Amino acid sequence: MTIEAAPAAIDVATTRFFINLRFASRVMTAAIAGTAVRLPLGLIITATLLCLLYDLFLARRLRRRPVPYALRLPLDCADVALWCTLTVEPVDAPALLACPLALDTALRGRRTAFVVVLLVGGTANAALLVTGGAAAIAPVLWPGAGALGGWIIGRYVRHQLRQRLRVAEAEREASVSRARLAGQSSVAFGHDTVVDQATRVWPLLAGTGPVPRSPLAAWRQRLAEGFGEHEFLGTALRNWQTLHNSEDADLSRDVDFRIREGDGAMVLVPSQVALLGQVLKEMRLRGPVTVSARGPAAALGRERRLIIAGRLVRLAADQDRTTKPYDPGPLILGLGAVGSLGHCLPSFEAVPLPAGLALAVIGLMMAWWAHTAVAVWAAAAHPRVLRAALIFATLDAVTSTLLMQNVSSGGLTRAPFLHFLLFIGPIAVFYWPGLPASRRWRTIGVCAGIVAVGVALSPVAPHPRDVVILVWPALFTVGATDVRGMLDQDTAELKARIAARHQAAVEDAHAQGRAEVFRLVEADVAEAERRLRRYRDHIDPFLAGHAAERLADIRRRLDRTRPRQSATTGSTSAPTP
Repeated sequence: MTIEAAPAAIDVATTRFFINLRFASRVMTAAIAGTAVRLPLGLIITATLLCLLYDLFLARRLRRRPVPYALRLPLDCADVALWCTLTVEPVDAPALLACPLALDTALRGRRTAFVVVLLVGGTANAALLVTGGAAAIAPVLWPGAGALGGWIIGRYVRHQLRQRLRVAEAEREASVSRARLAGQSSVAFGHDTVVDQATRVWPLLAGTGPVPRSPLAAWRQRLAEGFGEHEFLGTALRNWQTLHNSEDADLSRDVDFRIREGDGAMVLVPSQVALLGQVLKEMRLRGPVTVSARGPAAALGRERRLIIAGRLVRLAADQDRTTKPYDPGPLILGLGAVGSLGHCLPSFEAVPLPAGLALAVIGLMMAWWAHTAVAVWAAAAHPRVLRAALIFATLDAVTSTLLMQNVSSGGLTRAPFLHFLLFIGPIAVFYWPGLPASRRWRTIGVCAGIVAVGVALSPVAPHPRDVVILVWPALFTVGATDVRGMLDQDTAELKARIAARHQAAVEDAHAQGRAEVFRLVEADVAEAERRLRRYRDHIDPFLAGHAAERLADIRRRLDRTRPRQSATTGSTSAPTP
């Protein structure tokens, strides 16, 4: 089964990213160019509108068919170079025009992404030098960031799909085991089943030799041999309960597990299934036993904590089978921490370097903590990660605003307290669906509070034209939405295929479970018939006749059931013989 990103999903995501980033870059470029005296403001607005129409035309073309790489690259080089020469320092906004192409190229796994970075940067700097300007790092930095982002997103998609396939395979194994047990039970348990009939035949054949194990005993042995696969907690407990209760005729020793609703679907790896069996045996349980899971659901293979009969049971993690979620939250927080170093740039806020380094180190430490939390608790750690990100956001906003030395750049007021939106927005996009409404409102309130504190601490009151700065956090948030949409679309077909395979495997396992018990009964009946033929003259005629009637009845019931089972692929609607 493929684990690569679907081309259609990449096309949709990159097209959305293209139009979002180009629109934001055009608006910011026009706002900055409007402060220059090289061209009239009306001409700049007209040129910007024409470029936006060009972007819309190109986006529409990209939705229908890919634009040749050999055509897009020179167009982007000329676009960036032209606007860099028309814009006063800094030239970050026009440099971002080439980010979509760099991201698209890297996301598709092409090694030519670095060519985009070098050619765009070289062309833009050559144009700046020719027109009397100074060389700039931005035309290389931002396309490079786009290429890096494409590589990270592509790696994230591939890793995420691998993990999803591993979990799906574990769940398939657990469902197969449950269906197999259900198929066996549909034959072995019930009123006057063939297993009951076969077990009752052997007392009638007393004296014909050693009595073989009953089909029920053989089935119990198959259950015991079944341990070693992924199991749902509920299936593992029912298996153990069946084995335990059938070992002794004393009904007072029987165990009846009562599992809290929803906890029976917890998936255990083979080592945890075996350990659970050992622990249950040592606990010497009797009667009704309550079982529940403790704590949030951990990733597959991680430690499982259960409360069994009021006692805490820990099922140790299996490092060889542990799935390691590749969660975007810690990564985004880490990138936001590194981005805090941007406060130290002279063209930004010129925050003292020691303060910027301290912010970056603290943010990276929080990102590492978030990574370990997600590795243990998976999606259950999302509220904690978001809380840590908001704490770092507050620290970054207050520190950078208090220590900023450069209050304007490119004709716009610097607003370092808005930097946190560049990482909080994307994290919220990925985590939002799983957050309760109360936490969502608290997140919005904390973000609004951080902005209000930043405005209050800023040494310069913001100007109305500074509102264009909000284009950047909006862009990053919408970009994260595009990535999440790509993941959803990319996995839609995969989920359908997994579901189809899962259903087919469950139906087949149910049929196999029934067939296993049928084979055991048939082997038992065949041996009984052989004994009856060989020793009939030595058995009481009444008992021999009664045994022959029972064996014939079992044969008729098996023959009557077998065609129905084949026609229905072993569905649970097949009659119990």
